[in-house]
Amino acid sequence: MEWAKVAKGALTVSSLPSGQLLEITKASVSGPLHVINLSDRIVDTEESICNELGIPYYWFPIRNGKPPNFIPDLTNQNTVYSIGAASEKIQEILSHEGGFVFLHCLAGRHRSMLVAYCAMLRCGLSSKVALYRLQRLNPEAFPMDPSMTEFAERNFGWKFFSC
Repeated sequence: MEWAKVAKGALTVSSLPSGQLLEITKASVSGPLHVINLSDRIVDTEESICNELGIPYYWFPIRNGKPPNFIPDLTNQNTVYSIGAASEKIQEILSHEGGFVFLHCLAGRHRSMLVAYCAMLRCGLSSKVALYRLQRLNPEAFPMDPSMTEFAERNFGWKFFSC
């Protein structure tokens, strides 16, 4: 599993993880692990497994976009709120706790990449550096749709936040 170093911590982007993967991941990191679920439905077994393993679990629901591109509706207020809240929580974990964030939706290609990009920008990474690190995490998600990168840069760019 690849990790992108950001501020004092690191993050990874994935599809919905299994309990075994969470257990292995927790054992392999050198700091506190946090799981953030961006899918539009909560997975009870995942939350239970995280509780059993002592992993903080957060759910910020973002509805998946419609085919063929599955881009989230960036004009929906609930979507925008969840993106902001999730990226703020990630920024807090990465900058203050030096933790590890396991970020996922169902496929790890649109919602997760968008929120990871927003969080990296909030932490002061340049667009170029953030996109490079994200591409190493999930090359299949590239190139990111311009509407997603423009949304992130407009709302979460370095001018507004820093770790």
